[in-house]
Amino acid sequence: MKTEPMAKRLLWQAARATGYADLTKADNLIAATSLMVEMKAESGVEAMLAVQMLAVHETALRLMSRAASGDSCAEMADADLRRAERLLRLFTDQAETMQRLKGKAGRQRVTVEHVHVHEGGQAIVGGVTVEKPVGRGGE
Repeated sequence: MKTEPMAKRLLWQAARATGYADLTKADNLIAATSLMVEMKAESGVEAMLAVQMLAVHETALRLMSRAASGDSCAEMADADLRRAERLLRLFTDQAETMQRLKGKAGRQRVTVEHVHVHEGGQAIVGGVTVEKPVGRGGE
């Protein structure tokens, strides 16, 4: 797939996700582009996830706004808030996924390739676990 058509499609999807009735299509596209640039997607997968995050965020906020407006009955407002809550949890999961894709989250691993042990020294080969002393505040 060529990059340009994919980028246009993703921007179009992002613009639709931010499609406020009081904004022109150009304004929606500018807002979507700004948000996409802010997400700093470096691959197609990151860009697709960024669009999904945008849509989830916008939808959750619209549901919360509708629930708070007082225009619907209490049952409908509660349903909107439950939907918004699920979407906000999904957004958190998506943000964590984005961080993992960018290599900024998760467990780090260090590999030591060369160890020099001088006369009188000692070395341990294998995993080492350090536990905090009990009763001394971890000092």
